[in-house]
Amino acid sequence: GVGPPVQVFALFRDRQGLVWVGTNQGLFRFGGTPSSFNWERRIEGDARALSDDRVNGMLVDRAGTLWVATNDGLNRRRAGEEGFEPLRTDLDGEHANAFWWPFEDRAGTLWLGTKRRGLMRLDRVTERFESIYIPPGLFPEELGIEAWSILPVRHLTEDQHGTLWISTSIGLFRRDPDGTLTSYLHDPSRQGGLPDPRVSIVHESSGGGRWIGTDGGLCRLVDEAPPG
Repeated sequence: GVGPPVQVFALFRDRQGLVWVGTNQGLFRFGGTPSSFNWERRIEGDARALSDDRVNGMLVDRAGTLWVATNDGLNRRRAGEEGFEPLRTDLDGEHANAFWWPFEDRAGTLWLGTKRRGLMRLDRVTERFESIYIPPGLFPEELGIEAWSILPVRHLTEDQHGTLWISTSIGLFRRDPDGTLTSYLHDPSRQGGLPDPRVSIVHESSGGGRWIGTDGGLCRLVDEAPPG
């Protein structure tokens, strides 16, 4: 068995009803029966094992491929196959391959939120990672022009209009289908802004409202401009 403490970082339920649990001790899978339980972890010398035990997020895409974001690489397991293929960026330095959240949009684009390298997307043909540039004017000036390239992206989701919502440690960003970017920031000097710059998640209600979870509490987005 796995001794304590086990820290849970992510939960995901796929279309087959399997529940995937990302932890500091690897990836667990539950399906309601003892035979459906599975535990994946890093094994020294095994190139097909998980690349790192710290699992931050998971996704099963429309093709049935399992994507696992870890502190050392994005892991891929194609439907019907065993073992993982680790994918890494060509960047250097600390956190170059620390991924936080994988997300597939309605067009089939695979987006990646990273721990310290901003927003990326994966070109599935070349298997190269592309960093998405955010103009400096969209985030606090005091952070400097390089802020986006080292930004933690904590969560990604898409709404009914095809708009990508990007939750980060300095605020909330939206990317409209035409590529237009908008920021929603924390400003203590005025009312109506985010209660905290550290945004963890965005949820769209059945009525189309946007609820935003931050480290400083929950808020609802009002007076939202239509997608560009």
